[in-house]
Amino acid sequence: MIAERRPDALFFFIDPLSALPHDDDVKSLLRIATLYNTILAINEATASRIIAQLHHDV
Repeated sequence: MIAERRPDALFFFIDPLSALPHDDDVKSLLRIATLYNTILAINEATASRIIAQLHHDV
């Protein structure tokens, strides 16, 4: 979906204090989101700002 530029944003919350069980998959997802310049939130503060802006733009 990211490669097709379908999502408006990607929300992927990460616990920075624990190991990621699928670290390679997570890194791949973040790389593809970066490559296609997808709006990306990995924490609540960023997600809240993105949601507020997307809601405002509608």
